[in-house]
Amino acid sequence: MAGAPRGSTWALGLVLLTVALLPTLALAYAQLAGISLPGCGIGSPCAAAAASRWGRVPGIGWPVSYLGTAFFLALLAAWSRAREGAGRSLRAIAVAGGVVSLLYVGVMLGVPGVPRCGYCLATHAANLLFVGVAWRHRAGPGAAGTARAAARPQLALAIALFVLVTAGLALGDRGLRRAARATAEDDLARATSHMVGAPARSHDTFAGRYPVGPPEAAVRVVLFTDYQCPDCLLMEGQVAQLRAGRRDVSFSIKHFPMAADCNPHMRGQTIHANACWAARAAEAAGMLGGVEGFWRMHEWLFGRRGSFTDAELTAGAAQLGLDAAALVRLMQGSEVEARVRADVEEAVALGLSHTPMVFVNGVLLRGWTAPGALVRAVEAVASAGPGVPARGRPPPASDKYLGDWLEQPRLAVPSDPSPRAIGTEAAGVTIVVFGDLLEPNTARVDGLVRSMFQTRSDLRYEFRHFPADQACNPAVPRTIVPGGCLTARAAEAAARAGGPDLYWPVHVWLIGLARPPSETELVERYEALGLETASVRALMDGPEVSAAIATDIAAAEALGLAAVPLVVVNGRAVPHWVPLDGPLLERIVAAAARAGSEPAR
Repeated sequence: MAGAPRGSTWALGLVLLTVALLPTLALAYAQLAGISLPGCGIGSPCAAAAASRWGRVPGIGWPVSYLGTAFFLALLAAWSRAREGAGRSLRAIAVAGGVVSLLYVGVMLGVPGVPRCGYCLATHAANLLFVGVAWRHRAGPGAAGTARAAARPQLALAIALFVLVTAGLALGDRGLRRAARATAEDDLARATSHMVGAPARSHDTFAGRYPVGPPEAAVRVVLFTDYQCPDCLLMEGQVAQLRAGRRDVSFSIKHFPMAADCNPHMRGQTIHANACWAARAAEAAGMLGGVEGFWRMHEWLFGRRGSFTDAELTAGAAQLGLDAAALVRLMQGSEVEARVRADVEEAVALGLSHTPMVFVNGVLLRGWTAPGALVRAVEAVASAGPGVPARGRPPPASDKYLGDWLEQPRLAVPSDPSPRAIGTEAAGVTIVVFGDLLEPNTARVDGLVRSMFQTRSDLRYEFRHFPADQACNPAVPRTIVPGGCLTARAAEAAARAGGPDLYWPVHVWLIGLARPPSETELVERYEALGLETASVRALMDGPEVSAAIATDIAAAEALGLAAVPLVVVNGRAVPHWVPLDGPLLERIVAAAARAGSEPAR
């Protein structure tokens, strides 16, 4: 009887450690593989948490998920050998891990502006529960000697595995950083060449409201920023370096707060809770103190990472020589709000996809993650001499989106054993869309692609299922489109029953419904197509159709799909499907056709 409770706590500990391990292992794998997990794509709280100072190990810059993976793997291995009871050292390690989890949970739930990562919260919650289990899992009187004898091997195993896993992750991370840096260096070289060599597009001045530096500077830098963005803080260090060392450069700031209360393009999502208030503070300071007032507040805000209380703002305004009461009144007014929103809309019109977004003489600074990218670009432009004109406004977002697509790496899209396709294998341009037939953006993209067949004969279009429905897709964190699995099975079963040619009539019908079909509607549609309804219904619920959908889901996961739809043109993913419209898709397809290469499949 005494062994039963210990066996139960031991088994529960295994379950909790596994639950704690899986999210951090997934985050570590996503980091190494360069993919996005479901719910953890660009702009998500998960991605923001990983990019924040809390997502990195101080001093070495490693993702915290690496250490979490090594810790939980080591602890799980040691625990697996502690069936008769956990030794004192093992329990102490568990408690130390619990303290770290408490710290992170407290930061995520209690510190304003810190993103709440669902994967992280799941790991820490399971770990805290495990600490309680570990503390109770002591050897009984009859097994005390056995537990003591096993304690030292348990600890040795934990240490050895932690070191091995950490070393493996270190090697993987080193390779990842080397590849990322090489890509950034290539992008930076192309951007710098364009800055130096491109002719002036107009005489229109592209600058913020409070430019600092010579009015006729040969080099003009404009930054869209967020005062709580970690990458923006790093870029600010380069701005400070250039301002201190050069007198031939002007700088302007525009705002793109990653918060829904002043940025409608965040679609209700707030990543940086105080970003809007911080942007308002900078604008209000500019209205009160002009250029000097703006830049003093700008530096004060970055010095605090954009986070402050009302009392801190009042004290800070006094230190900066500003009237605190007037500052707050302006921050709450409509003029400041209008200025911040105007910057947001301008950023979107220019194709902003991240902060910071930096322009040097109107040319987008690609490769900005390369060490000293802004400093190096400015020095290259300045060294080209007075013959390099200061350019006007940057090109519109459509030009940027096309460039973003062209710079995407070629993907090895897993082949489909039974493709649902329009067009021939020999087509010069292949478009693959992973999506959910009931999801509105999937329907919009699908309509755009199919409409292109009216004017082009060199296309092939493949549709692959990724239902945003947990009923058949465990890769999505929650069911976003109820009935997505039913609809995918209905389309797939028609193809299995009547051949590939019958897939598309059902596909077009279902995607036009924008809701799950009723049983009566399915029967009528199948009968109209000459299909035997009972046979199709049996296929819908059968293993063949389920396997086909699962194959598509696995292919999407391999490509790092984070949200539907995923659009791939000749092996290159369209990185920003939200602004995808007919003219932009036409430009991407035309560029793919001009490349003259075989589709990367």
